[in-house]
Amino acid sequence: MSKKKPLNIDFSKETEVGYKRVYSRLPLLTNLGAVWDGVYFAYDNQPPHETPEVIAPQIGVAIFTQVPEAIQYEQTLDRRLYCKQVCSGDIFRRQKAEGRRQRAEGTHL
Repeated sequence: MSKKKPLNIDFSKETEVGYKRVYSRLPLLTNLGAVWDGVYFAYDNQPPHETPEVIAPQIGVAIFTQVPEAIQYEQTLDRRLYCKQVCSGDIFRRQKAEGRRQRAEGTHL
């Protein structure tokens, strides 16, 4: 993992612009431009890439629906680094204001 400074993104303010700072393209389906009382979702099918570390005031949930190749997921919780090999159906939760890095080497949501 790189030693770059984490991105601070408030998705309630940056919406799609914040999303593009993390991912190579906008999601296929999202409510980021709508007002849903602080609830946001995005459906993705991103190409292989590694995301930067993100610190956000929102809780994030990733559901990996299709994993044709190995994906290494890394997450920092309570200043501890957790690593996991991702399989189809795995669900991960990102805490508020915690950093998260993810290397994606396949299709994911």
